[in-house]
Amino acid sequence: MLRKQLLRTSALVAAASISTAAVADVKVSGYQEWNYLDAGGSFKSTLGSLTGLTFSGSGDMDNGVSYSVKYTFEGGDEAGHAVTFDLGGGLKLGIGYDQSYGIETVKAISPYVNNRRADITGAHRGLPTAARKPLGPDVWDTSSGENAIGLSFKNDLAAISFGFTPVRDVNTSTDAINASSATSSEYGTASSVGVKLTPVDGLTIGFGTSSEESDATANSDPKGTTIGFQYKIGSFAIGYQEIENELDDTQTQRVTTTEIQEGGVAYKVNDALTIGVFAANINYLTVNTDNGVETGMGILQIGYNLGPAVIQYDYADGSDLNSTKDTEYEIHKVKIKVLF
Repeated sequence: MLRKQLLRTSALVAAASISTAAVADVKVSGYQEWNYLDAGGSFKSTLGSLTGLTFSGSGDMDNGVSYSVKYTFEGGDEAGHAVTFDLGGGLKLGIGYDQSYGIETVKAISPYVNNRRADITGAHRGLPTAARKPLGPDVWDTSSGENAIGLSFKNDLAAISFGFTPVRDVNTSTDAINASSATSSEYGTASSVGVKLTPVDGLTIGFGTSSEESDATANSDPKGTTIGFQYKIGSFAIGYQEIENELDDTQTQRVTTTEIQEGGVAYKVNDALTIGVFAANINYLTVNTDNGVETGMGILQIGYNLGPAVIQYDYADGSDLNSTKDTEYEIHKVKIKVLF
């Protein structure tokens, strides 16, 4: 009995010592945001809010390798976590949930002021269409909403990131066996790579590719590619990007491809005010058959930075929504975000 009490006491002392040392290095940051989104007659207007908290820490191991850890909540739910090891010489190894690995690192080459084109109304991953998200799909990546592994290298000329997801759509705790139910891409592996080159000052060239494998029939083997550039000179930034997402359809031997071309110009008026104009064209193809209807849009963005507070305005005007002829929409979005 005495021995058990001594063991418990020793364990508690050790735990307290570890916790005290760890807590001393932990940093907490967060934000609170509100946005009003008016999508006219096509969708209902909304007043939304979101709070995010991030806990982060860093240190050095006995072998000299440094590490960093972070854990994020958004709206009260887990939004992402990761541990990253700095291996030296520009090489880093990361393991995390919902992180930017591989092609995810180059999904935003073309400049923007507030939100990327796909994220103004909430981005969706790669699928051809999605309800209430009329501004088109995002780059088909392999690490959003997934447990993934990332290996990256960076120097003055290039930044290269490899991403690997051992099992898609299976995010359990470390000791849990996954349930047997499957979704469209469950149990499939996924991998991707993203590359950014800076051959001259101000110029960034980026490209990436992703692929998945799955036992499922529908939407089983999606693929994604992107390429683009951005050039900054003085207060101006100009860029152009192309995205192509390809996936098997629900019908046998049928492939759906989404082709996106987007570009824009951003201008920093002063330290607080930035404005930008953007355009995008989206073409949906089935078995490489074009129905002749392309979704087009123009976007205006204004951002005003007050230090810890940011005010954003997005305006998007589009035609032939989701490749449907004569379906038009107009979106106004105002967001206030405060950091703490």
